[in-house]
Amino acid sequence: MSASCRHGCGTEIAESEQLSFCQQPKCIGATTLDEYRKHIEKDPALERRFQPVKVPEPTVDETIQILKGLRERYEIHHKLRYTDDALVAAAQLSYQYISDRFLPDKAIDLIDEAGSRVRLRHAQA
Repeated sequence: MSASCRHGCGTEIAESEQLSFCQQPKCIGATTLDEYRKHIEKDPALERRFQPVKVPEPTVDETIQILKGLRERYEIHHKLRYTDDALVAAAQLSYQYISDRFLPDKAIDLIDEAGSRVRLRHAQA
């Protein structure tokens, strides 16, 4: 399939799409290193277009600060209050006992899951 310009020159649609793709960023993605290796590195076209940016896992203290920043949104969503002790425990315990995920994701999931359980228990009572 091709498209013609005014002067009769034929250009491939794929080439014109490629040029527009290069002029402005169209997407931003996030993935794990394993998924990057599995899906992006194996495809030379994707590997040329996506630049890996490695972000180190935050410390437990940094995770606590992240949780404090998210606290209000989760309190509104679950209609409850999170104490500082609960946020500290979520960061520390998720770091200690959940080995297949990374901070802050696993701590965020922990406070979200706990909030859901508390809300459901209060709804049933």
